[in-house]
Amino acid sequence: ILHVVIRHWREIVEALQELIASLRGLFQSTAKSRQRGPDDRNKGAVPAQPAVRFADLTNPFQAGGTVDPAIAVRRTYEALEIWAAGRGAARPPGSTATEFAQDLMSRYPELSDGIRRLTGIYAGMIYADRAPVAAELPPLSALWRALENRPAEQVSR
Repeated sequence: ILHVVIRHWREIVEALQELIASLRGLFQSTAKSRQRGPDDRNKGAVPAQPAVRFADLTNPFQAGGTVDPAIAVRRTYEALEIWAAGRGAARPPGSTATEFAQDLMSRYPELSDGIRRLTGIYAGMIYADRAPVAAELPPLSALWRALENRPAEQVSR
C-alpha cells in the first residue's frame, strides 16, 4: 500500500484538494441557504455554479507516467460533471449516471461517443464493482481533450 501511495502521491494530493474545494463549496452554499428564510430559498434561483472550475482541474492523462485506470475514470467523470455544471447542465440530484449522460449527449451530440464510453465504464466501476483496464482509457483521454478544447459558453442567469 505504501508503494502505491508514494507512486501516486501527486494524484492523491490533487484528488484531496478537489474534494476539499467541493466540500467547502457545499458547506458555503448550505450555510447561505440556512441564513435565508424558508420563503426566500427559491426566489430568484440561479443555476448552481461549481465550486471548482473545469479549467482548474488537472488532466490525469497529461500528468506523465502510468495512470491508474480507476483514478482516471473517476476523475474524468467528476470533470465531466464540473464541465457540464459550468455550462448550465449540472447533473440533477437523484439522476442516474445514464440519465445525466443522455441529457449531455442530446445537448452536445459531437461528444456523444466519449460520454457514452465514460458513463459505461464509470457505471460498471461504481455499480458493478468492475475494475476498468488501461485499454479503455484512450477514448476517455480524447473526451478530456475535447472538453478542454470546447469554447466556453455563457450561462444565462
